[in-house]
Amino acid sequence: MKKIVGLGLICLMAVLGWVATEAVSLEVLAANYSDLKLTIDQSKPLALLVFGVLYCLCVALSLPIATLLTLGGAAIFGWIGVIPIWLGATGGAVIVFVAVRFFFAQWAQRTLDQSLRRFRGAFLAHPFRWALSMRLIPVVPFWVANALPALLGMRLGSFVLSTGLGILPGTLIYVSVGVGFDAFFSQGGVPSLETLSSPKVWGPLLALGGLIGMSTFFGQRKEREVHDKTI
Repeated sequence: MKKIVGLGLICLMAVLGWVATEAVSLEVLAANYSDLKLTIDQSKPLALLVFGVLYCLCVALSLPIATLLTLGGAAIFGWIGVIPIWLGATGGAVIVFVAVRFFFAQWAQRTLDQSLRRFRGAFLAHPFRWALSMRLIPVVPFWVANALPALLGMRLGSFVLSTGLGILPGTLIYVSVGVGFDAFFSQGGVPSLETLSSPKVWGPLLALGGLIGMSTFFGQRKEREVHDKTI
């Protein structure tokens, strides 16, 4: 029953994701930017709270508009937008983690083949570093970095800490780009997203995530060698 409900939620998320993609875009934001900013400026603390909750729900439902929300929120709120974006993303990731563990963890344990079980053992030997690496490497989808640790049995506390630390550098990069979009939106223009694909933007994060992943891999390899020598 839990698996059926979980699959139903996945289907609902897919539908909501399609609707959200059709309804939210840089063009829509540019067309309504002045009105949004005027309304938000009238009660900024409340607007920050509402935005943080909406961002959390967006991440929890894995809607493919988190990037647009990040850029738009940064343009409207400025650098203070880091707070609701970072907290909202962390909170949404935790909701996904808990939901995946509740609905699919037992199923995963029953159906994982031998190779994936070995990977599970390697992951749980250093779960924090592996999870942190996934957060820092831009090519790992956010929902994968939320769901995989839950399926592999990572503890919630370590997941929260690795998520909070791991998404912070990327959040700061996105917000810095979004803050610069304010000038485009204020003039009714639509900024380009080509900046986000620049190696200058993601190169340092990719290198850092790779170094952490390599240190974890070679650390485990060294531990196995030491263990084999003591036997």
